[in-house]
Amino acid sequence: MTHSKMIKAAVVALARFDRKMAIDVEASVLHLKAVREMLSYRAPSSGDQFQKPNFDIIDNCRMFLEIAQLQSELLEASIEKHVSTAYPLEKGLTDRVCHNVIDGIEFFDSEDSHRISYLARKHPTPTNIMHMLSPGHEEDFYGAWCRDGYDTDSSDDSFDPDWGRLMLFKME
Repeated sequence: MTHSKMIKAAVVALARFDRKMAIDVEASVLHLKAVREMLSYRAPSSGDQFQKPNFDIIDNCRMFLEIAQLQSELLEASIEKHVSTAYPLEKGLTDRVCHNVIDGIEFFDSEDSHRISYLARKHPTPTNIMHMLSPGHEEDFYGAWCRDGYDTDSSDDSFDPDWGRLMLFKME
């Protein structure tokens, strides 16, 4: 999906919960997208000295994650109620998560491949998000985004998985 189509789809879904919030989020996201495109494609000499919307990224991501969790629980409950036959995950679909080709350059993520194989064994049907976020998986994921040799006493703005791990979704 293009960015525009994805934004529209997200706004339609959010409007089912709160129409005013959906309108506010759409305006903010479109504004933030425009600023990102300005910085990425025009590289202005003044840097990012543009007015930005009042958009609390943490609160909004937390809300989106809660909605995604609710939707995943509804999907899981529907499958348990209406599907009586087992079915394996399609290898072609799972491969597309780990293998990507962008502008003719191939990317393979061995960690994603390992995680998907684990999920396919542990949960052979679609499951809710919380089942996919085991404490070990969570730690591995956050750890992969740390810089090498992470120093907990560092005062810079590097990602700190011990602080950030409960930022969006309480997983304990």
